[in-house]
Amino acid sequence: MSDAERDLQHAQEMKVLQQARRAERATKTLRGGLLIVLTGSGKGKSSSGFGMVARALGWDMRVGIVQFIKGKWQTGEKHFFRRFPEAVTFEVMASPGTCRTGSATSRPHARPGSAAAR
Repeated sequence: MSDAERDLQHAQEMKVLQQARRAERATKTLRGGLLIVLTGSGKGKSSSGFGMVARALGWDMRVGIVQFIKGKWQTGEKHFFRRFPEAVTFEVMASPGTCRTGSATSRPHARPGSAAAR
């Protein structure tokens, strides 16, 4: 199988998958969402999260993002996602100490972010 034939086959399979997914979503009557919280030391949390956002947007889903950062930085991510106001709600929480261990809702400085995530 040539590369062109493989690409064509893949495109056809994805079209069928997308049609099935849209048909399934059309039957759903309950409104709700999924909350995913990415924590931990090291790298990859933002990349993983924004990858999930890209996939959700690709399926015409609406997305809410609450990004916890240290300080009052302007983020490129927020500037980028402003281009999609109907699909993306983006909040940056600049509370100090949000990365410490413990229950976020029990710390006063983390409560605004916790409330925004809800």
